[in-house]
Amino acid sequence: FLGTFYLDRPGKLRFEYDPPVSDFVVADGLFIYFYDSQLGEQTNAPIGQTLADFMLRKTIDFSDDLKVKNLE
Repeated sequence: FLGTFYLDRPGKLRFEYDPPVSDFVVADGLFIYFYDSQLGEQTNAPIGQTLADFMLRKTIDFSDDLKVKNLE
């Protein structure tokens, strides 16, 4: 699927799929929300408990809790 990705660090993002898909993902600084149009349901989680936490940090620091194990 194709779509548009918006990023406003720290903490905010939006991903909108191109039609005919109506799903989207939004982060508001605290939570990330996933909308599944086929199910008509929204789910959410604290950003820190998702993989999006890496992209949404104010600063990305590889000397803290991130470790690069391989680079190609």
